[in-house]
Amino acid sequence: MLHLLVVKPNTPVVPPMKSQQIRQQFNVNSLIFIVPGAGHVDLYDRVDLIPFAKLTSFFKDHLK
Repeated sequence: MLHLLVVKPNTPVVPPMKSQQIRQQFNVNSLIFIVPGAGHVDLYDRVDLIPFAKLTSFFKDHLK
């Protein structure tokens, strides 16, 4: 199974440390992206913050 966590630093919703704990529960096909400057819902429409290159690379490597 493939897991991708995209989080912002210093958020009370899912702090980065909790994200790391969640990630460790998954298998080797997991990755966490910490997106500086992003708010809780910013990655829906703030395309300047979306890490497109990292996401593309992750999906190309794992969705074959």
